[in-house]
Amino acid sequence: MTESLPMVRVASGLLLFAIALSAACRRPNTIANSPLPPAESYCWWAVVASPLGADSVAQRYARAFTAYGIADLRIDAIGDTILVEAGPTRTPSLDPGQVATRLVVIPSENGSRFRHFVTLSPDVDGRVIEVCGALAAAAQVGAVSPRDPTGAEALPVWTRRAVRPRL
Repeated sequence: MTESLPMVRVASGLLLFAIALSAACRRPNTIANSPLPPAESYCWWAVVASPLGADSVAQRYARAFTAYGIADLRIDAIGDTILVEAGPTRTPSLDPGQVATRLVVIPSENGSRFRHFVTLSPDVDGRVIEVCGALAAAAQVGAVSPRDPTGAEALPVWTRRAVRPRL
């Protein structure tokens, strides 16, 4: 019996050594790199003012988004702020790319103020101005913007998003 005890100790020691060695030699898990989502771009550097009411501006842009072929239209309100979002959608004019867009409209003393944003897939980078211009032309909202920044561009209201229903 005394002869088997050293063998058990040697076997136990070898087993512990093998476990420690296998743990030390494990390769780290690799995570596949996924492409970053495209960045959102504003359509105009400043806050745009319109003599139309916030509801009218929101409805006209909603119709423009649909006419351009952007699906998944959502309209929401947070207080007096109206949020219109659509996409991402593949559209014939941007094939094979995708477009998503959003509009934030707030009422003002003489109508409304708004900012319009688009996100284009990387396949169609560089076409932001074209898409913004087409959507603005389709919306037919008479608007003006200040010549110089007013500081209103940095207000947190422009970062608001429509609430998506949970499926």
